[in-house]
This record gives sequence, C-alpha cells and structure tokens, in this order.
Amino acid sequence: MDTNLPLYAGGSLLSAVVSAKWAMDLGYSQLSQFFWGVGGLILGPLMPFFLYIRLIYKCRAEGRLGGQAIGKDAPASSIGEPVR
Repeated sequence: MDTNLPLYAGGSLLSAVVSAKWAMDLGYSQLSQFFWGVGGLILGPLMPFFLYIRLIYKCRAEGRLGGQAIGKDAPASSIGEPVR
C-alpha cells in the first residue's frame, strides 16, 4: 500500500482549489471554474501554472505590475470583502 496517497491527494485538492479561485479572479463563468477545478484535480500544478500566466497577461493589459495580481494590492473578490 502506498503511504504517500494523502500527500498526493492533498496536493491535487490544493491545485483544484487554487485553479477554481484564480479562474474566478479572471472572470470565468461558474461552469468554466468547475472545469478548471477538475483539471486541477487531474493535472495537479499544471493548471494553476496556466492560470498564473493568464493573470500576468491580464495585469499587463491593465497596466499593473504582475505582483499585484495576487497579494495585498490585488482587488478583493466578492468572497473576501468585509460585510458592511
């Protein structure tokens, strides 16, 4: 029995969550977010890599620095905004 299975499953789950979140930040539909998440489960860190490249190009088109795509200077998504 492979004892590293939880490690692989955790890495795939993390890739799926990051893929779905970044797809949401890029403005994809919910169905597309679902497919990016499933792709993250299957292909692992390759899917977040593709989305990171898209985030960088989106920032370049908007005239922002690439580091502002993710971090304290990034605009808050509707999930992360405080309730007023």
